[in-house]
Amino acid sequence: MDNIKFNLTLKNLGPLKFNDPIRQLILRPFKKLGFNRLTASMDTDHISILSDETDINKAARCLKAMSHPLRLKILCVLGNESISVQDIVEQVGTSQSNISQHLSILREKNILSSKKEANRVYYFIDDTRVIQLIAMMKEIFCPQHH
Repeated sequence: MDNIKFNLTLKNLGPLKFNDPIRQLILRPFKKLGFNRLTASMDTDHISILSDETDINKAARCLKAMSHPLRLKILCVLGNESISVQDIVEQVGTSQSNISQHLSILREKNILSSKKEANRVYYFIDDTRVIQLIAMMKEIFCPQHH
């Protein structure tokens, strides 16, 4: 594939070194798409990764829905699996009604989908980008469990 050049600026982070986790997190999706030779210039005053207003709004809605600790924990439990509500309750450790409220919010925001089998409802992350985001957050924030 062709070389890709972009300008990345992150406010208040200072210069990013070659092996900095934030830099690697930002470049990883490009590498997974086959852009193996990336050139990035970085400064610390401005960020210009997302430029399309629709993409920015979609990302903001997704991140806002994920920002609650319990919803983030649910997403981490789900990962790329399909798990019943009862199993989510057991793994997350709160009441079924509380879990159901948060599952409903994640479903309304199009982050989760569900399927019913017999008398059980199974939830799963329907967007591979969200699964990738959860995996990257685990890698950065929970390296001891990765």
